Amino acid sequence: MIFSGLNNQVMLEVQGVPSLIAEMEVRMATIEWCAQTESWKEDLEGVVITADTALVEISPDTGVIHRFSYVGIDGVPLEPSQPIRKSAAGKPTHYWVRNTGEIKVWKVPAVDTDIEIEAVLKPKVTDRSAPDFIFDRDADAIVHGAVARLKRQKDTSWMDMSGSAAHYAEFTNAAHKAKRRNKNLSGVRMEVKPREYGF
Repeated sequence: MIFSGLNNQVMLEVQGVPSLIAEMEVRMATIEWCAQTESWKEDLEGVVITADTALVEISPDTGVIHRFSYVGIDGVPLEPSQPIRKSAAGKPTHYWVRNTGEIKVWKVPAVDTDIEIEAVLKPKVTDRSAPDFIFDRDADAIVHGAVARLKRQKDTSWMDMSGSAAHYAEFTNAAHKAKRRNKNLSGVRMEVKPREYGF
């Protein structure tokens, strides 16, 4: 769905705001929504660790990676880690995020190796749309977020700080509920926090 599809609902709450500014804040509210709730998760297929390399570059077809929720090989999760400086060859057991869309693995495989990636995604700041399912479930919350952002814009005819706070409270309450809902639907994959290694 295109972000401007929510403009009418936003502009009913924020009188006088231009449509392009309304669309921009719908986009930014959607980005914040996806980051807070992790509503948009995808299995990224076709990712391969090239033989004798540790760096894996990952580029989803749409959106941008917010974080990796699962990294594994043959159904076995790799353990997230701080960077490990000691080099070793073999089947990878650990990984760490180097940049958005890049991870490094330890150990380094001798053959091309398929790696399983599940990522939490969010729209790019240049996108004009996001997946329909986000709006099918949560359009009202995103409208609250966009209205809150608009009403806290200083030096505008629609600035209303108390109104912004009220709408942002609705947005965050809905986000907490959605995050709990998404955790309940996320299956059995377990996440492990990085730990330090003394190699």
